Amino acid sequence: MNASYIRMFLWAILAFHLFLTLHGMWTMYSVSQPFSLYTLRPLIQLVFTLGWLGIVFRKRWSFFLYVFLVFYEICV
Repeated sequence: MNASYIRMFLWAILAFHLFLTLHGMWTMYSVSQPFSLYTLRPLIQLVFTLGWLGIVFRKRWSFFLYVFLVFYEICV
């Protein structure tokens, strides 16, 4: 597979992460509701998005952050 296709695939996943984060923030904070742990979900999605942004720009620490977050999400 050509390297440009891989870069396009990485950017497409980043766009998907951005969409999920913005949609989560819109649906969570557009209505008034009492605070719960579920209220923090858009912030965790933002951390996922920032981790993937680092993967797109080839930062090694972001790969480990993203893998840690995936394992954390599976365990919770």
